[in-house]
Amino acid sequence: MIETWQQVKLEAAEKEVKRAESVLAEAQRALQAFVNENFQALPTRLIYVTTHDRDQLDDDLKALVAKVDAAKDKFHKALATWAALKP
Repeated sequence: MIETWQQVKLEAAEKEVKRAESVLAEAQRALQAFVNENFQALPTRLIYVTTHDRDQLDDDLKALVAKVDAAKDKFHKALATWAALKP
């Protein structure tokens, strides 16, 4: 059976959604592991529970949050592309 160009694009978009979802899950796991290791989560804030440099921890936390945000954006864009191609 010969696939149409639309089917090929849809399959590629589905693969991109799965890949982006995997990247997002990994970024979220890394952030959660970092928080679990270095902070105690309270309902309204995080408390440092490590002796590491706080400025470095803040920088690392911001970088991990930015990575999660970027992965979310990429996932949402991939999902929107896939949805637009879906018949």
